[in-house]
Amino acid sequence: MDQLLSMKAFVTVVRLESFTKAATQLSISPSGLSRAIANLETHTRTRLLNRTTRHVSLAEGARDYFTTCSDLLDRLRDSEQRLLEDRDTPTGVIRVLAHPFAIEAGLPQIIERYRRNRPDVNIVLNTADGPVRLEHGEHDVAVYPRHLIQDGGAICRPLLRSQFVLAASKAYLDRVGRAPSAHDLSGHVLVSSVIDGHAQPDLRLDLDGTVITPVAPAVTMIVSEPVAVQLALSGFGMALVPRATVERHIADARLQFILPNCRVTYAPADLDVAFVRRQSLPRRTREFVDTCVQFFEPVVRPTVAHGLAVAA
Repeated sequence: MDQLLSMKAFVTVVRLESFTKAATQLSISPSGLSRAIANLETHTRTRLLNRTTRHVSLAEGARDYFTTCSDLLDRLRDSEQRLLEDRDTPTGVIRVLAHPFAIEAGLPQIIERYRRNRPDVNIVLNTADGPVRLEHGEHDVAVYPRHLIQDGGAICRPLLRSQFVLAASKAYLDRVGRAPSAHDLSGHVLVSSVIDGHAQPDLRLDLDGTVITPVAPAVTMIVSEPVAVQLALSGFGMALVPRATVERHIADARLQFILPNCRVTYAPADLDVAFVRRQSLPRRTREFVDTCVQFFEPVVRPTVAHGLAVAA
């Protein structure tokens, strides 16, 4: 009897605490199961089980070996399941949770690209802007800032890191008729995005190494990134948002950077794609994660999330 089958027999007996139940589950005879355990004990030169007529338990000192065998068998089962899943065209539903930042940064384009390759997979998309837990099972994957993912075992793959900028339309600047300066935003409308569910602190600008707090604008609105961008496009005011949310509008000249020689002192906005590996991650979910990473590939950087090294 081979060692792999002997290990499987050993782990099953310990988990079920019964030779009879283990033999039934493994579809082998009780005598065959006993031989498998005996062969493993001979191989390891260690007594692995304490057995009486009524009870089976791990022998002293066999706990680490049992844990190792369990982990190896679980990983083998997951790999086999993945091979079986990979044979078939992915179908089913992916439940995606997205931060508003993700919507403006390119998630609709990611979904369109994914759907072109996997038309049989349906996507259910929800949005939120506060802390989330994927382990509750309501969502398969989150396109979200990593620090808002509260699962200790979450795997996060980085997508982008974007500095905050000021942007406005030419129509807005023409209407106001007063150019903003690093020292004075009075008379202007500032539309600031929400980060972590809260408004950002007072605006500070770094001009050639000198940090300046400009005179406050006449109106300050605190909204989500998509709303801030749309209000800027409509000519309502200046948007204070992560650069990734306005780059395409800058490229087509619908918006322009305000005070481009200044740097907003807020910490950059991060965006990751996160999931919790319960057993074997379905192929449709793995491919969605890969599509997210490939979309942002030029700006991906290696990182560590929740103590786990994650590769870009």
